[in-house]
Amino acid sequence: MRKASVGVFKLTSCSGCINELIYALVKHPELLKLIEVKYFTELQDVNELTELDVAVIEGSSIRGEHEEVLKKIRGLSKVLISMGTCATLGGVQSLRVGVDVNEVKKYVYPSPEYVDAYSDVKAVSELVQVDLSLRGCPVNGDALASIIKKIVVGGWPVEVYESLCAECKRAGIECVVVTKGIPCLGPIVSAGCGALCPSFGRGCYGCYGIKDKDIDVGKVFEMGEALEKLGLSKEDFHSLLKGYSMSLVKSLKT
Repeated sequence: MRKASVGVFKLTSCSGCINELIYALVKHPELLKLIEVKYFTELQDVNELTELDVAVIEGSSIRGEHEEVLKKIRGLSKVLISMGTCATLGGVQSLRVGVDVNEVKKYVYPSPEYVDAYSDVKAVSELVQVDLSLRGCPVNGDALASIIKKIVVGGWPVEVYESLCAECKRAGIECVVVTKGIPCLGPIVSAGCGALCPSFGRGCYGCYGIKDKDIDVGKVFEMGEALEKLGLSKEDFHSLLKGYSMSLVKSLKT
């Protein structure tokens, strides 16, 4: 069987999802027998931007150069996967949306004039067609390895849409809101992490993004009002939405 050609590309991100992918490849060596890595600058020295069976994108777009690269990759790829919350929803870079990017650069860089970035932050799906999105900050490496394996052998992953609360219930984790009065975004955010934070007695802060398949904006803000009574300020709630659910940013009301 011919090995599937795979490329892994990084835009603006922390490389956390790419690290998870590398860990997954080490953990699942059988996957390396099915794929041929053509482009992966964090993993190998020699890279070739050529036609690909699968392209995996980490990070969000913050400048025109990213848009050009994405369109080129899309044109060369049969299947394109957005990997992680930055690529899928905008990520933590989105916290600066609505603020003059030049002011932000002054606080971060000693020579801001050399930094090329536009004010907006764009998810991959805003620029090119995405065949499959996998959320997470960072992404679940085992899930990513499983998805690539299924695609390579001719299958397609089944997407399950449920809230984090479902994972807590299956794992027998006590609700931190009910038992401890701790603010938690569980009812309105997507599952996928295995309820990591609640398993340690902490509230979920929504790194898998708002569950957007069957929930409306009104319900999201009703949740915000409920969490405000538990001590989560309206400003902090809005910041969480910005960082992990850019699709709702335009609906923010201060």
